[in-house]
Amino acid sequence: MKPVNKIISVLVLFFIIFSTYSCSEEEKDDSTATPTTPVTETPETKTLSQNIIDELKTNLQTSSSSLKISEVKRNTSIVGGALYATSTSLTDSQIDSIIENALKSVTDAGLSNSEDLILIMPLIVKGAEHSLSNIQISTDTEKMSTIQVIVSSVIKSLKGRDEFLIESSKEGTLTTKQTLLKVVSESAIGSMDEAGISKANIAESSKLFVGSIVGNLDEAGLTANDLKGAVSAITSGAVEALDDITLDGYDCEYLDEMIKEITAGATGALDDIIMDDYNSDNLGELVKCSIPQ
Repeated sequence: MKPVNKIISVLVLFFIIFSTYSCSEEEKDDSTATPTTPVTETPETKTLSQNIIDELKTNLQTSSSSLKISEVKRNTSIVGGALYATSTSLTDSQIDSIIENALKSVTDAGLSNSEDLILIMPLIVKGAEHSLSNIQISTDTEKMSTIQVIVSSVIKSLKGRDEFLIESSKEGTLTTKQTLLKVVSESAIGSMDEAGISKANIAESSKLFVGSIVGNLDEAGLTANDLKGAVSAITSGAVEALDDITLDGYDCEYLDEMIKEITAGATGALDDIIMDDYNSDNLGELVKCSIPQ
């Protein structure tokens, strides 16, 4: 064998030996290495108010979409026997402003971490309504439609959350659920002036908002046995809130008309309720009896 060939053979043999040794060392290292545990991030837990406001945002977005009314189960309310579609023309930035103001209302009250629906729901309604005077909604009709979506969404958010109805927050002889409905109704009606709704449309607005609350009671998880007390609480809250409205030219002369419209809104919405063992025949008289004459 020539010297050159011998040198080449030696180099090849050395390379094979070195490669085999390196692989065995790597396998050894791998077998003794401590396995690493993957790092998982803990998802952020949202508060009760944040979850309700997220649901409100979704409903506002749905109301401003191009969905056909037939594709939306409950973006409508029956008021006075007529079908009012609560669709809006809100932009994304307007919706964001409404949501920010709702969050701010809860935060400013120091209730960001509260788990008491009776305390936080009326604040969400109030904050959302107050934002409407600052987001360039030009007509009362659009504001009224938006508030219908707001109150409907909040009422629906009650479903499945009875554990957050706190006994210590209930009013007098009312149940916790009746108290919640009363204070939401008060907030919706009492904040109309802050939303920028004109005096000419205050009465009509009262009818629509009360109708939206009553018409969504089935979506809130109430039963037929709950309805009498619930409707009475809603109308009572609406009437009490009339004193909170401050508009030029608005005085006691309007109270009779307002009360009539509140009654009409509640009675008209009863036919929109779908639940087992429910009959709306006698509830209309109940509503009328619950309104101060």
